[in-house]
Amino acid sequence: MKKIFCDIKKCMHCRRCELACYIKNADVRDIFEAVKLAEPPVKNIELIQMSDNSMPFICRQCDEPLCVDACISGALYIDKKLNYVCLDKTKCVGCWSCIMRCPHGSIRVSKHTALKCDNCVSKEKPECVNACPTGALALNEND
Repeated sequence: MKKIFCDIKKCMHCRRCELACYIKNADVRDIFEAVKLAEPPVKNIELIQMSDNSMPFICRQCDEPLCVDACISGALYIDKKLNYVCLDKTKCVGCWSCIMRCPHGSIRVSKHTALKCDNCVSKEKPECVNACPTGALALNEND
């Protein structure tokens, strides 16, 4: 399974990963179109400044995802074909059990439903990885 990894030594906290995620989730061409939307776009990656470095909080696609076990409605599931933890927002009941169980703080709230990174599964590479100017974010096979 491919996962997004971060080399925090290369991250310069430019937040391009967050902007790329906003644009992808808004399904628009650029940030200017995204800010004009009536509903503000959401991001699935959160860049947190930690002393001298920045660390992106993003779904780590755990091998044994506690969020899936905690999900009472079946909204979070493992797609066997893709081998990714996926979210069906239509099934989410907003109980936040997944948020409490995620050890990485990678699941957030958006309009009473859970929100998590889907690794841009429909694309060859996640938008955050494509947007990273230093190569701090990379999509690699899990060893």
